[in-house]
Amino acid sequence: WPLADTLLSEACRTGHSVFAVLRNGDGDLPHRDPLLHELAGLGLASVALLPIRDDQQVIGGLLLGSSRSEAFAGWRERWLQNVGHLIAAAFYRSVHIEHLGLSMVRGLAELAEKRDPTTGRHLERMQRYAGIIAQEMVRRGAVDARQAPRYAEQIETFAPLHDIGKVGITDRILLKQGPLTVDERAEMRRHPVIGAQVLLAVAERLGIEGERLLAHGMDIALYHHERFDGGGYPDGLVGKAIPLSARIVAVADVFDALTSERPYKPAWSEADALAYLHAETGSFFDPDVIDAFGAVLDPIREVRQRLGDRPPTEN
Repeated sequence: WPLADTLLSEACRTGHSVFAVLRNGDGDLPHRDPLLHELAGLGLASVALLPIRDDQQVIGGLLLGSSRSEAFAGWRERWLQNVGHLIAAAFYRSVHIEHLGLSMVRGLAELAEKRDPTTGRHLERMQRYAGIIAQEMVRRGAVDARQAPRYAEQIETFAPLHDIGKVGITDRILLKQGPLTVDERAEMRRHPVIGAQVLLAVAERLGIEGERLLAHGMDIALYHHERFDGGGYPDGLVGKAIPLSARIVAVADVFDALTSERPYKPAWSEADALAYLHAETGSFFDPDVIDAFGAVLDPIREVRQRLGDRPPTEN
């Protein structure tokens, strides 16, 4: 049903709170309003619909429900209208910080991408691969129920930050065409720690909400080069001790890197890339993530076709 047909929409449109009793003695209100009708079917006896404002306009609505028909009557109604302003202010601050944080994230991702113009649309593809894999992991019950509703969205949002730490690596090393020396390789391996430090600094400036918002981003930046067998860096984590977000991004990143052309290599065929991923399962990659990846190859192929730098090399 359209939200525009509900009293919640009316509260948002007019800026006035709406209180309603949901029971047979209150006429046909639940039947005229599809939202209230559904809430009544869930056992609610009364609801409060409060508009949420910023300084200039209504930006959303808050719905409260109770199993008691008198829950919002009399002084409670007046009290709730006053408290509603405080709830709205806290909600607006949280939304504002999230928007600010995500804007900063996108800016950082673009900055990292521009350091190396040879990667083409790598970030776009791998972030969508990561989101698709994450969605499959949620479907399989691999994600905590409290995180599940927004997990895939958050992984897709923060996947492009995996290499943000490369902003701290000199062009001489980052853009070098030949093999790196031992010292250069050691310097390059600092980028996960640098990336996590950059995101931590951003999170601290955003406060508690920032730390919550950027938690997945920091995990991805710091741990995407860990190996399932413990042979990765920077911390040598083993197996499920590596955050799931980083295990997902590792698969998405390597698959796209293998199937993309670079100045130093041609693009691998999909068959060769898949063979490599399976050969490294249990050593480099999490077997559960590889299994999920295999289950969603069709949508991943669609992304690869749509966002390819050139028509992909097939089997």
